[in-house]
Amino acid sequence: MRQIFTRIRTALRKSDSSPHIKALSFSIGAGLAFSPLVGLHLLVVFVLARWTRLNGFLIFTGTLIHNPWTMVPIHFLGLITGDFFLYGHPQSVQAFKSLPWDEFGLLSWMNAGFWQKSIPIIHSLIQPFVIGSLTWSLVVGTAVYFTLTKFVLKER
Repeated sequence: MRQIFTRIRTALRKSDSSPHIKALSFSIGAGLAFSPLVGLHLLVVFVLARWTRLNGFLIFTGTLIHNPWTMVPIHFLGLITGDFFLYGHPQSVQAFKSLPWDEFGLLSWMNAGFWQKSIPIIHSLIQPFVIGSLTWSLVVGTAVYFTLTKFVLKER
């Protein structure tokens, strides 16, 4: 864990951007890591780096919070948070459990019966997932921005 913070610190130091741009770039990446755009993080990084004057490397570094070890907890947190905003309790856990897990397999993706059972359940999970993930994306991005602004100015 300490190694991760050391590498982030090194990336921030080596960047020749202003302290504001450094903090903003990394915080946007950290916010993207919690966003519901699963699998599109890299594309969004390229678009933001191309269309803005932000540091693309630091945006990408921030998105690395979302990785194979953190993916499930991040998205579960978004789903549960969305449940509390929409329903006041974790309703999606039961819907998630009701998916036909015993039928999952390599060929199940081509079975129409599998999809007929799964699609209504998946649709019930999308809204809380998107709302919760966007909430955490904003919270994490904002917190990282203010924390890093102080850190980068102090390091300067």
